[in-house]
Amino acid sequence: VIAVRTPAGPVAGETFVIAGGAWSGELARQVGVDVAIEPVRGQIVLLEQTPVPFRYVIQSGARYLVPRADGRILIGATEEHVGFVKANTADGVRGLLEFATQLVPGLAGARLEQCWSGLRPYRAGGLPIISRAPLAENVIVAAGHFRAGLQLSPVTAVLVRQFVCGQPTLLPVEWFSSKSAKPQACVG
Repeated sequence: VIAVRTPAGPVAGETFVIAGGAWSGELARQVGVDVAIEPVRGQIVLLEQTPVPFRYVIQSGARYLVPRADGRILIGATEEHVGFVKANTADGVRGLLEFATQLVPGLAGARLEQCWSGLRPYRAGGLPIISRAPLAENVIVAAGHFRAGLQLSPVTAVLVRQFVCGQPTLLPVEWFSSKSAKPQACVG
């Protein structure tokens, strides 16, 4: 790969990284990486109530309540396999509000401030792909982090930097290949 096409025109470079979230699968296929990355919609609700009736994050399964110091409470998140549909639904918002008020009944009187949704990049097996593209050695794919994107971004950045700089990788990159080998427990 010598350049990528952008709305502003081509951008040349020596090394390119595909980190396009839910759209990464299609981009990766263009350079020979066959990885199934599916968009999963996550709806979120933001409430306002002062004072906030709890101080710590409450998590139950995939859903959570996050209290903020400014009197807002974040309620998240749905997991919906609906393709590239990024929109809130009455059913999704209702489910999140019911979840929140069952855990913290005092939130029933909170002001509904905002709702939004996003698309998470889901990859079967749970591990992201962090790999060089076999048809274009100067392309690195770093995608499929799903709900762990924030937690895995530091180590992903280190591995991508090591790829770009031609250094040995911190972790065995086979764990994150397009073949999705599962890591073995470290013994020692």
